[in-house]
Amino acid sequence: MRGIAATLVVLHHAALVVEIRQPALLAGDGWSGFLLLRHVGASGVDIFFVLSGFFMYYSISNKSCGYLAAWTFLKRRFFRVWPAYCLATLLFLFVLVSLTSYELENKLFVLKSLLLLPVFDEVGKLRPLLGVGWTLVYEAYFYIIVAAVLVVPGKLYVWKLLVLLASLATAGWMFSFKDLYLKFFTDPLLLEFLFGVFVAYMFINSRPIDRRLARVLAALSVGLLMSSVILYGDLERYRILAWGLPAAGLVFSVVGCSARSCVSPLVFLGEISYSLYLTHAILFFCCNSIWKRGFSGADVDSNLMILVLFLLAIPAGYGFYRFVERPMIGRFC
Repeated sequence: MRGIAATLVVLHHAALVVEIRQPALLAGDGWSGFLLLRHVGASGVDIFFVLSGFFMYYSISNKSCGYLAAWTFLKRRFFRVWPAYCLATLLFLFVLVSLTSYELENKLFVLKSLLLLPVFDEVGKLRPLLGVGWTLVYEAYFYIIVAAVLVVPGKLYVWKLLVLLASLATAGWMFSFKDLYLKFFTDPLLLEFLFGVFVAYMFINSRPIDRRLARVLAALSVGLLMSSVILYGDLERYRILAWGLPAAGLVFSVVGCSARSCVSPLVFLGEISYSLYLTHAILFFCCNSIWKRGFSGADVDSNLMILVLFLLAIPAGYGFYRFVERPMIGRFC
């Protein structure tokens, strides 16, 4: 599933790069292949959020509660996520300074980005220095919530997470906070982590579902993700329904039938998914910067450009995984 999610996000960003070179593509039919990929590819993030909720609950379900458990959980998650992200952000900063006229004036912005603290752009969007890092800011926030749940006495983790996450999301929906930080801390997007928690809970406490039913659920979930293109332009309002629930259905269909077989390329992409997620943004920024200097791309087939970008992203992601992420995991985790 991580391989599928990573592939979707990379293809989505590749389509955005192509859109810059060929803006006329946006004038096409809303159901065109390009717009479908550009739009639905972003749902890979929602799949990642559901998977995160699944794995975090699965990892704590048989753990004792207490301050030590919470500290151990946070420490493991910190060393799993932050070192590679920090290095990728610094690498992007170097590329940004080298290829553009960017001047390092707002050092606080860079520091907050490195520390995975919420930082917002001029229109109020969560946007750290390394753009894809916005999802990791949500991840870090979710980890803190899980740690808080571990501190509270009692092992009914699923219900404590339900109360806490649902309360935060409900507050955000009811009050529609204008303050950007309050809006972030009560974002209904938190419900996607909760979806993953419930998938894990059912996986642990229920029998595997029939494989035929799992295939039907998977097909239905994919169909819902693809049909969400009709909500293009108003996704912020319906994202939980348009992508969050189908993502949960897709994850449940895969893990619920206890499937052990998987396509080898997807296993490989799953292993390098974090590195691929971090590095493809840097690679695409470099490609776009270079193309601005002498390659219009207007006459090149858009599908070919997307494919080339995707194929370039894989070795870049693997190299980062092989020489940075995996050694860090071995050293710190």
